[in-house]
This record gives sequence, C-alpha cells and structure tokens, in this order.
Amino acid sequence: MLRIGLIGCGKWGEVVANEIRKHNFFNLASVVCNSKFKYDGDFVHLNRIKESINKEINDCLYVAALPSTNMEVVKLASEIKMPLIIEKPSVDNYSHALELRKLVKDKNLIVFPNTTNYFSETYKKIKFFVDTNLNNIEKLTIFEGGFGPFRKNIHPIWDWGYHPLSLVIHLFKDNKFSNFQMSEIKNNLLDSKKIVSRFNFKINKNISVKLVTGNFFKTKKRVLKISLKNKQYYLCDMIEHKLYFNNKNIHKNKISPLNSILNNFYLDIKNQDNNLSKNLIDTSCIVTEILEKFYPSSKN
Repeated sequence: MLRIGLIGCGKWGEVVANEIRKHNFFNLASVVCNSKFKYDGDFVHLNRIKESINKEINDCLYVAALPSTNMEVVKLASEIKMPLIIEKPSVDNYSHALELRKLVKDKNLIVFPNTTNYFSETYKKIKFFVDTNLNNIEKLTIFEGGFGPFRKNIHPIWDWGYHPLSLVIHLFKDNKFSNFQMSEIKNNLLDSKKIVSRFNFKINKNISVKLVTGNFFKTKKRVLKISLKNKQYYLCDMIEHKLYFNNKNIHKNKISPLNSILNNFYLDIKNQDNNLSKNLIDTSCIVTEILEKFYPSSKN
C-alpha cells in the first residue's frame, strides 16, 4: 500500500479520508490540520505543510486546502517529485495555471486536479457517445450548484463552476469553442457570496451550450443533459451517478468517482506515467482562463 498524506481537514477532507480508508491501495499516513478532524483511524498529525512533503512519512499527497495554497504545495512537492491530487479549483489564477502546467511537463510530475467525474463510469459512457456521435448532438445543458457553501476566501463561481466547465472542455476537447457569454441570473444584492451564473457558448458553431452554476440553488443539483437532433436525449445525474436515455435508466456506477480517481492515481504512480496528469492540467488551464475572464479574482 502507498502512504498518502492529507492536507486540509474541512468537511471534504473528512470525506476524502474516509474514502481512502476504504481503498485497497492507500493508507492515510498523515494529516495537516489545525482544527478538529473527524476520522476513526490512525494517522500522524502534522501542523505544517512542509512536514508532510517528506518521503519518510508519505509517498504521495491529497491536497484539500484553498486554491491559493496549491501552488506552494506543488512547488515544494516538485523538489522530491511527490505525486499529488489537488482539489478544484487547482489554482487561483491563470498565471499560476500556466506555471503549474510548465512544472508538470518539465519535471514529469504526477499531479491530478480533482475532476472526479472524469473517472466516473457514467461519465465515460457519455464521453464515448460524444466522441462517436458528435454530428448528432444539438444541445448540451448542465446545472451544477447547491445552497452554499458561502466562503469568504473563494468566489462561488470559481468554487462551483470549475467542475461543469471542465466537463464540457474535456467532453469536447479538440473542438472549437466560441461566442462565450455570461450573465448572473440570481444575485443576492445584499450578499455578494450568493451567486448563480449562466454561461452560454457554442461548440463548432452548431452545438449550443447552457451551463448554470453557483451556490444559491434551493437544493444541490448536478445534471448533464445531451439533447440530440432527433429529439432524444441522454441525461447524467452526477449525484446519483446514474445515466438515462430518454426516461430509462441505462447505467449506475458501481464504485464512487473518488474511488476511481484514487485507482487511476495509484496506477500512474506505479507506472511512473504522467500523460494523464498533463491532459488534466491542460484542461485545468482552459477552465481557469475562462473563469478569470468573467471573474478576475478567485476570491470573493
């Protein structure tokens, strides 16, 4: 088993820790945390990030901290080529995204931005359909958001928008994107931390994309719908991890996407292969560029 360290111990950090505990190839070795951490298992408690970047303690790291922290961790870890999974958004500006891409390519690093849905079996089926039926697609619609979180140190659209934008970029990679527009369709004027935004754009000038995201939905929602020219559709529920064709359920994930990303991370470490890392980082650069265009600051 590989020893994996966790940086960050918020609610998502606890989810990650419990997923690691169930995994066959990883053992949670250390946690960098300055607050209470709900985890029923043994680990070394560390106070500083630098302490975790030590191959006598950890073989790799999962970074579930703020985007502003990620570049610092990547630079330190790159000195000993320690593999990383970093939470979205992977960086806090486009300049850092380009710097991250250069580091990964120049030093052959294994760095996974956590776009867990790429590794979902449901998503892979959607990806195969897009790759083989591009000319039959008329429209793509994505709703991804929830009520909260309302963070002081990260903009809600950088927080929520990263996943759906990265899915679209990844689904239609090597195709032409154009006519980007953005409008805020629900903005609480009394609280700038509560926003829902709509992105509209075109793929190859004939596929319309509508993407609605933010932290001011009534309930949590993660739905991707591909509408076909013959009026049929595929619908992917990324909370239930189910895929529908019209109204019929045709697939449900057997393992969680987070478990799947850990599987891929393990294989790349064992095979010393960073091709997937480079592809993920390329997509991350494009997404960061789009987010920065409409929301220049990743902070609220």
